[in-house]
Amino acid sequence: MIAGTALTVSETKTEASGNYSREWGGLYLRSEAEVRIAEALDRTDVLFFANARGRVGLQETTISDSQLTGRVEVDFLVFHQGKCISLEVDSQHHLGEGQVIRDYARDRVMLRAGVPTVRFTARDCLERPHDVVSEVLSILLHKG
Repeated sequence: MIAGTALTVSETKTEASGNYSREWGGLYLRSEAEVRIAEALDRTDVLFFANARGRVGLQETTISDSQLTGRVEVDFLVFHQGKCISLEVDSQHHLGEGQVIRDYARDRVMLRAGVPTVRFTARDCLERPHDVVSEVLSILLHKG
């Protein structure tokens, strides 16, 4: 967090999807749980990206186009001491079978690229964001 600067959350409507996202510190977040995680990460000495998008080739994988089109998006990419981890905030929509299949496929693609994924429930992220971030950093520091 920038010393002496209070970051505010503003709600903006995204035209393409009709969903609301929250803007916090110049980042666009999807939920209050993501805001809480961003705030907790901001209090640490890590570099992080929120709702980062990328592309990946799916050659040499068992992943079909119906599971993942090559576009990959992660809730948070967290970097610390030369290591990276993907932090996912799973709300209710992650419980649907189609979403679970896409999540598993994305997790394997990320792991293949050397970036493990750690998942937390939205409830944990809302109620205990500092504990979640502490655990993520502990996992990251012990990553080989």
